[in-house]
Amino acid sequence: MGKTKNRGYVFFGCLLLFALGFISSGNQLILMEVTEDFQMDGNTGVGILAAMSYAGMILSTILFGGLTDRFDKKKVLCAFGLVVVGGTAVGCLSQSAFMVALSIFIYGIGFAIVNGTVGAALMETDPSRSNTFTNLSQMFFSLGSVVSPLLIAWLMERGMNWRGHFGIGAGLFLAAVICFFFTRRPAVPEGMKSAGDKGSFRAIACAALFLLALSIGMYVAMESGQVFFTKPYFIQELKDPQNAALSISLIWIMMIPSRVIASRIHKKKTLLVCGCFALACISCLLTALVRVPGLSLVWSALFGFAAGPIFPTIMSAAMDAFPHHTGRASSVLVTAAGIFGVLSNIGMGAVSDAIGLGNGFFMVAGFAALGILLFYLARKKSSPGRK
Repeated sequence: MGKTKNRGYVFFGCLLLFALGFISSGNQLILMEVTEDFQMDGNTGVGILAAMSYAGMILSTILFGGLTDRFDKKKVLCAFGLVVVGGTAVGCLSQSAFMVALSIFIYGIGFAIVNGTVGAALMETDPSRSNTFTNLSQMFFSLGSVVSPLLIAWLMERGMNWRGHFGIGAGLFLAAVICFFFTRRPAVPEGMKSAGDKGSFRAIACAALFLLALSIGMYVAMESGQVFFTKPYFIQELKDPQNAALSISLIWIMMIPSRVIASRIHKKKTLLVCGCFALACISCLLTALVRVPGLSLVWSALFGFAAGPIFPTIMSAAMDAFPHHTGRASSVLVTAAGIFGVLSNIGMGAVSDAIGLGNGFFMVAGFAALGILLFYLARKKSSPGRK
């Protein structure tokens, strides 16, 4: 019976990330339409709107990051799940670029806590399977991210306004929150109970955490530079608008098998993450150098397969390093992700408008290369000799 309850809790926790991925990927798809509707400046406008979610993430983790180590993670997830619903609903009612930006900002506040806490909440049920839970939950995020661009693009071709995406996303996430709220939370092993008020930043501040935060920052800079600008790249550089939505879905589709594979790997995390960063770097270089419509879909797929395990495995490494402060450690990493997400999106937009969108992917490849070095150093610091 205990296993059944545990499976239900894990499934509905993962369902939260499915809905979160649906909204996130849909946002990536519609930003060009939003900037055109409100006459914003090209790629710079896309970058500014994309950066708003990361700005919300930064504020959220600074103000609320410690809550998950002081309160029941399930209650925190449900509360911030409602923030996601509220922010997304604002987008459905938006009549100006400011309202869309506000919607994405509020969504980012909820996104940070939900995305950073689901893995930690599931890990509490079985601490030995941290990499399984983080990769499994992020696989559900990828599933939602696959469905959204294809469904929303199909509906928009049949006359749906881009605001419809926000309405669908809000309804889906509300349903996921309700299901999770009414699922019984399994007992937490004594050794995994949170440190309460001791879950402060000082309790975990060290070089290893700083390097892990920079590593995940490089990943988010790389991922956001790729996924938010894939659609403009296909339309502007390749003159291939019919495959723009497919390219986004391909990235997320290919994350699914790689995250399934990574969920079975409990050792060799350094090799896994550094290898994935290297493959992602190659795919970004190919995107910048070989601008052929058919092949560019292959580069998108290659990037997705490579990028899939990186975020959840870095989060897993942080939870392994700070088992009694999983919530605080996760929030520090999500804060770094938010900061680098803002800088990457604004930078990618400005660089693309200045030297061309295709050339902007050289910068994205640079983020991936830095990620290799930073994660290697982080693992050396967190536990000498650890692989």
